[in-house]
Amino acid sequence: MTVAENSTITVNVTSVGGFTDTVALGCAALPAGVTCTFANPSVKLAANGTSTSQLTIDTNSPLSGGPAAMNAGKGRGFSLAGVFLPFGVIFGFAFFRLRRRSASLLTMALVAVLSLGALMATGCNSFGASTVTPGNYTVEITGTGSQSNTIHYAILTLNITK
Repeated sequence: MTVAENSTITVNVTSVGGFTDTVALGCAALPAGVTCTFANPSVKLAANGTSTSQLTIDTNSPLSGGPAAMNAGKGRGFSLAGVFLPFGVIFGFAFFRLRRRSASLLTMALVAVLSLGALMATGCNSFGASTVTPGNYTVEITGTGSQSNTIHYAILTLNITK
């Protein structure tokens, strides 16, 4: 497969020893700029049966992909709203109290702090889209049973050329 291309393969999920469950499919260890999408992200697996899903690997996704593309468990994330809330309260109170005395000074201070906050939130660098670097990669195709919580991995070798 080449850079800026996509390819679709069929993934077969087969029951062993009468195992039955609904299996959620995903990818792990994706290189930056590569995404994987399943046509059916979960398949119902009957005892001693086989289910299939189409997997599309896309090397034209500069804003996504990489290890973080795999669905993660629900957890607590960091929120910038918690950082800016105290500043908003302080400046709201100060603006209300000093609105007539020194409005221009207060306005300049407010603009400076908001600009600094925007720089902290977005970073000082320019836009940084990543593209996939040609090479050989190993991608893990994962299947997780929704009832049994059983996890199985299969390895997919991805050879990306220029």
